[in-house]
Amino acid sequence: MKITSVATADTGYFPMILKGITPSGGIITREFMLHVAKPMNTPPKVILIGSPTFNVTLNSIYTDAGYTAGDEEDGDITAQVIVSGSVNVDSVGLYYISYVVTDSEGLKDSVVRIINVRNSLNYLSGSHNVVTTDLSNGNTRTWITTVAASVSVNNQIKIFKISDCFMADPILTYDPALDSLFMPSQTFTCITPNDTLPHTFVGKGKIIQGSIKRIILDYTDSYIDNLGTPILLNLRDEYQLF
Repeated sequence: MKITSVATADTGYFPMILKGITPSGGIITREFMLHVAKPMNTPPKVILIGSPTFNVTLNSIYTDAGYTAGDEEDGDITAQVIVSGSVNVDSVGLYYISYVVTDSEGLKDSVVRIINVRNSLNYLSGSHNVVTTDLSNGNTRTWITTVAASVSVNNQIKIFKISDCFMADPILTYDPALDSLFMPSQTFTCITPNDTLPHTFVGKGKIIQGSIKRIILDYTDSYIDNLGTPILLNLRDEYQLF
């Protein structure tokens, strides 16, 4: 038996009495409780526009790609999304932006976008085998150093222990328009196998792309030796990641 009704009611429990007549004329009565409930609320949904992970070049501008939010009962609730978190484009690192929305009945949804701020020369960071050639006589020596991309200035790197001189850590800047590396004049009191004196380095180089990244740097190392004699070395370093 199916019972239908066009009556409307608020939510709650309502007593119901059904009466029926048997073929022999007897009366049957049944009582039950009718439970009227709201349809189950579905949770809202936040959807990111664009990728959930985003790479940003150091010192550039970050603009959020946006988001939308909807709910089966409430419709478009994008305006109710609460965004938290920030991105410092002048400092290398991972940043997290959170997007949270709550529907009219308190159900929530949230997503996170990860922003990776990085130096364009980050791929050069690491340990390098180095061959230094004295361009005046062709003599070579090999050694190991570390190259580190700047965490605050894009297209800038630091070389630790240039020309096998300890405590000499020059900064180089890459100019994409000229496709060249530049090492402005920098002076360090550094330790070499022969002396501990102020050495001045200045030069220019290039990045060699390929399956193995290389840097070729032509520069001068000038200093006054322990006898007071001015020394000027014309050198070439070739750095190769390993």
